[in-house]
Amino acid sequence: MMAAEWVDWLLRSTLALSVAIVVLLALRPLWRRALGPAGVLWLWLLVPAALLATSVPRPVQVIETAAETAVAAMPSPDPTADQPARPATRGALGHANPGAVAGPWATAADALASLRDRAHATRSSLVPAATMLVSAWAVGALALAAVFAWRQRRFHRHLGPLRPRGDGSFGASTDRIGPALIGALRPRIVVPADFETRFDAQQQALVLAHERVHLRRGD
Repeated sequence: MMAAEWVDWLLRSTLALSVAIVVLLALRPLWRRALGPAGVLWLWLLVPAALLATSVPRPVQVIETAAETAVAAMPSPDPTADQPARPATRGALGHANPGAVAGPWATAADALASLRDRAHATRSSLVPAATMLVSAWAVGALALAAVFAWRQRRFHRHLGPLRPRGDGSFGASTDRIGPALIGALRPRIVVPADFETRFDAQQQALVLAHERVHLRRGD
């Protein structure tokens, strides 16, 4: 049942994240006018909150079947009391079957066993489908991660050799990129090769200050 539980969680989390993003996009203009651009960042807490809500264990509700209720409601036979002789049931060939028990106890027990067999068969049929869905999701996630990694690697190759600058930034070998803050483990400010000619001194200082704010905040 692990695969079926994973599929159920994936479906619920995908729906919750989609609703959270739609709500975020709808509230973003109003939130920005009320609290400013910096306040919009707090709205993104809706996304992890929605994911956390789908991961909280749900209360388990125990539902008794009709057969279980009937069996539980029946009085237990008193072993000390005189019990009337029960007729033995007969099998398919007409032979007596002394091991079988007739009466309401047998009917309720058979109904309970039948319901349990059906539930087990239903769960068994869901497991292969759930396994296939989880496998397809995993393959898609790995393929998407591979595409992102390839595009990031191509972006870094396009920068060419980076040369350190005196202001703490790095100059790219091309003028078709940046200014930007790149790198997750080692974030660096990268400016285009024509940074000095494209911007005057005041603009350069403003661009670098902007990128340093991103670096300081861990963006």
